[in-house]
Amino acid sequence: MRAVDVIAKKRDGRVLTRDEIGFIIRGYTDGDVADYQMAALLMAIYLRGMSDDETLALTEAMLH
Repeated sequence: MRAVDVIAKKRDGRVLTRDEIGFIIRGYTDGDVADYQMAALLMAIYLRGMSDDETLALTEAMLH
C-alpha cells in the first residue's frame, strides 16, 4: 500500500477502508508519510467528506 494511492482514492471521492486509514495514521506517526502527504489527504477529506465508518476508523487509529 502507498500513501499516494490512499490520497488519490479519497481525492476521487471513494470511501477509505479501515486498513487504509490505519496505514496512513501509522505511517504518519512513524515518519514514513510526509507532512505534505498528510496535508493532501486532509484537504481531500475536507473537500470530499468522510462517511461515519471512515470517521470512526480515523478516530480509533488516532487513539491507538
